Amino acid sequence: MTLFDIQRPVAADFGECDLERSCTRRIDGHERHRGLEANADSRWGAWSLRGSALWLQARREGSATASINGLVPTNVAQRSLRVMAAHQLAALPGLTLQAQLAHEGPRFVLPDNSLQVASWTTTSLSARYSLKAAGAEWLLRTGLDNVFDRRAWQETPYQYGHSYLYPLAPRTWRASLQVNL
Repeated sequence: MTLFDIQRPVAADFGECDLERSCTRRIDGHERHRGLEANADSRWGAWSLRGSALWLQARREGSATASINGLVPTNVAQRSLRVMAAHQLAALPGLTLQAQLAHEGPRFVLPDNSLQVASWTTTSLSARYSLKAAGAEWLLRTGLDNVFDRRAWQETPYQYGHSYLYPLAPRTWRASLQVNL
């Protein structure tokens, strides 16, 4: 478990910013992130379970724009949860099946906290096969991310006077082969 209290400077644009060289970027107060992060990992025979949770209180402080002091900074999820379960199959040594659940809380899009995107949860499934052959270790990995094709905004940064919305990746298959000589 980790308790933390982090303060970091925030840069902001001052001026019209509509035309070239019509605004100035400078430090405008800071963000204060206080919270608790917990991680756990356990193994029972062929099963393993891993998880993490984050509880965060993030606030803007010291801004020249007094109305945003005390508000939640943009693009900051104040809650997140990750859980991963894995099982090594006895019937096929070297094969591990995994399932992962990831949850992120809502995020504010605008500095005045007037617009927020919803929280999201995704599920991913994967398999990993490890084999020693021909003097090398072969690792074959395959997976399906965002199994239920959840649509949501993953990131919501605000900079240069604009909001940027980045979507979660759609359902995605992936595969790789790694050979360790």
